Amino acid sequence: MTGWIPLLVRQEDYAEFAAQVASREVGREDSGVIPSFSSGPVAATVGVTKEAELLATLKTWSMEALRQLAESSAKFATAERWGKAMDVMCNHVGEFISSAQLAAEAGMPINHWRDAPRKLPSHLAKHYEQNIGWPLRAVGGRDLKKDDQVYWGMTAGQAQRWLQVRAQTPAIGDPPMTSDGN
Repeated sequence: MTGWIPLLVRQEDYAEFAAQVASREVGREDSGVIPSFSSGPVAATVGVTKEAELLATLKTWSMEALRQLAESSAKFATAERWGKAMDVMCNHVGEFISSAQLAAEAGMPINHWRDAPRKLPSHLAKHYEQNIGWPLRAVGGRDLKKDDQVYWGMTAGQAQRWLQVRAQTPAIGDPPMTSDGN
């Protein structure tokens, strides 16, 4: 029988570690009851926020996939826009910002950013492993008790990996993009 032991982690890393534990337990024969700290009095004592709970569902991309995104921004408008969004979100780790704020901080028209999430599923299907998930977490404003627009969030782990990739990726000027924007 496997037992459980407590693990102290920084508050900003909690959601990511909790998600990792939960994902490892899926399918284990002896998983039984998995301790959960996502709600209730224990969550209040460890400071789990609504944002942390929502970010816990974000799948951390591999370094290879993040590198591919960074390098493909030279060829595809969708990748370029997501790369800019990832750059912005590294300044807002663990919080959610609106589409309008993200676009403004990324220096792109809001229509360009709104187009990027619409085209992402097709881009991911063509160029990435199956079921990779999105690199940022999207949440409706109503779920956050904010204005009715889409808000975006990033975990500390994803941000750390993205910053490592950006530091290793050679700077690319203003490259041409394909006509279909992918």
